[in-house]
Order: sequence, then C-alpha cells, then structure tokens
Amino acid sequence: MAIRAYVHFDLLRYFGDNLAINSNTLGVPYKREFNLENIARPTVADTWQAIFADLNEAKTLLADTDITINGSNNFSLRASIDPITVDAILARAYLYSGQYPQAITAATQVINQVPLASRANFPAIWRDENIGRSELIWSIPFNSGEGTPAANVYFASGNRSSFRPSTEVLSQFDQVNDIRFSTYFRTVSNRTIVAKYLGKGNLSDGIVNWKAIRVSEMYLIRAEANTRVSGGGINALNDLNTLRAARITGYVPVVLTGTALEDAIELERRKELFVEGHRFFDVKRTTRNLVRSDCGTNFTTCSLLPGNRAWAWPIPIGEIIANDLINEGDQNPGFN
Repeated sequence: MAIRAYVHFDLLRYFGDNLAINSNTLGVPYKREFNLENIARPTVADTWQAIFADLNEAKTLLADTDITINGSNNFSLRASIDPITVDAILARAYLYSGQYPQAITAATQVINQVPLASRANFPAIWRDENIGRSELIWSIPFNSGEGTPAANVYFASGNRSSFRPSTEVLSQFDQVNDIRFSTYFRTVSNRTIVAKYLGKGNLSDGIVNWKAIRVSEMYLIRAEANTRVSGGGINALNDLNTLRAARITGYVPVVLTGTALEDAIELERRKELFVEGHRFFDVKRTTRNLVRSDCGTNFTTCSLLPGNRAWAWPIPIGEIIANDLINEGDQNPGFN
C-alpha cells in the first residue's frame, strides 16, 4: 500500500496540473487491483484521497509486525518501508497538497526518531558506508547488473558527465566550509562534475544505493510548512539554522523573517537535495519562475514560467488509445 501510494504520488507530481488537496483538475487513475479494467482520470482531490488512505492504512499495518523492520543499526541498509518511512512519505505528500499542519506533524515524527548525520559522516552516506543510526530513512539497494541511480548523472570513467551543474547553484555553496560541496562535486581536468553517485566505498562505477528519503528533507519540509502557518516563523528559522549548522563548519545562525526566510528555505532545498529529483517539482508547486542563468548558446529556451503547459506532462497517446475511459478531452491543458 505504501509503495502503491508512493508511485501514484510520483505520477501525480508529473501529470497533475494543480496539486492542491481540493483541486478539481484531473489527476491520475489510481490502480488498486491487478486486472485489465480501465480507470478514468479522477480529480486531483480524489487521487490525493486514495494516496492518503493507502499511506495511513500502511502505517497502521506496518506498526503491527512479528519482527522488526530494518532492525539493523546500519542505516545504509534501510531498504524496507517501515512506519518511519511512511511518515516521511506522508510529510512530503502533505507539503505538496498544501496541508501544512499535517506536514509539520508527520515531519516531526520522523525527526524525533532519525538524527542528522555529522559533518564527518555525511560523505559516507553517498558511499553506502555504515554510519550507524542516522540520516537515511529509505535507501533502495542497487547492485551490479541492476542499473544505477547515477544514470544520466555521471559516467564512471574519466570525467564524463551528461550535464554540468549550474554555475548559479555552485556559487550558492560555501565551497570551503560546507561539507556538501566537496561531497556533491569533484573537479577533474578543470571541469566540475557531479560526484554524488560515484559508487560504493572507493569505487567509481556508478553503482550505489538510491537515497530515496533523508531526514534533512524532513527539516526542510517542516521549515517550509511552518512559514505557511500562523506564528510558525521562529520554528522555521530554527530548522533552517539546525540543518545549516549540521553541514557548514563555523556556521553562524541567521535571523530571517517573511519572504527572506521563505527564499532561504527554498535555496536550502536546492542545495541539500541537489540531483535528488526535487527541484523541478519545488518550482512547480510554488509557482516560481524556472530560469537557467548560464544556459549557454546551444539552447533557445532557458526559462519556464508559471502557466506553461510543460509543468504538467501530456497524457501519452498510447494511454488514450488503450484506455477507453480516457478520451482526448481528458488531455492536460495545452496538449489538445
């Protein structure tokens, strides 16, 4: 149920136009049974209802098991979904759907059980080394022959990379004191490449576990949600400063309020969750402008503004042909 909710949530992020909890725009068909029956596109509100129903029932069922799930103290081996994982997925889904008090509660449940990694241990997360009971909430194992999370990020020999990190985002890091900079990036032959998924231990084969959810995201979820509720600013600031202090040597806490605080949290998500699959959706759900400042000369389009049809992917024509309950009128806006 938890996995079913998780993958339908992912589909909704891509194909939903308006992700608000009560949105009457079209969502994604929610498949509950293994059969050949077609399902019409429900509303986003109906899709959310199914997602939260599955997650809450999964949490109840996973709390009553005969053996401990993820019983090892090695959090790099947290490959199974347990109640902590479900709370983390709930926190993410509550944030996306605009249910901010619930997002705060769910994120707090996780934060109270999983500590942030120390600066000394942080690089070991990305090499799948045993750092004890910290940071990771759900890590999906990859072994030789099973593919790699590094696909389209880094090619294992030499300094080949399928994209270069934006100079804008590189400039946002304290490149000397922020442990994330030396962990996420590497300079090879005067080129800065992404080194986040190089491999296990000292290997550089691109075969490494996928860190699906980390506790740092929970701090950022709780911080953002607190900026959306009355009187939550101080709590949001505390979470922002706590995360930064865990990553940056000699960090001096800041005092921010209002828009400045919201922008700082958004920037911290961009830095902390770099190439973990969040940036596009963060800009989408907050209706910000997506602008590449160092786009170069090879591209004609370097921005994506709110309202552009590209924020919600088109329903594939094969799906429309195969599913007699989805017609051309159910296509996403701008693709008819």
